[in-house]
Amino acid sequence: MCILFLAYLACAVIFNPVIRFHFERFIWQIIDGVMITIMISPIVYECVLNSRYLKWKQKQEKQIKTAQT
Repeated sequence: MCILFLAYLACAVIFNPVIRFHFERFIWQIIDGVMITIMISPIVYECVLNSRYLKWKQKQEKQIKTAQT
């Protein structure tokens, strides 16, 4: 049943220009979303990593100051 539906969808996409246009727009929106996610994820990762490092460094400095007094 699923194979028949996929075959019907493929024929509709190939032979109907209106459906093809919307299907191509849908596919390009998915590709754009994936590309934007790939481009933004290292920036977000770097920000999270940097903020964790700064918190860890402040904690270490606080421990050193309390140990010195």
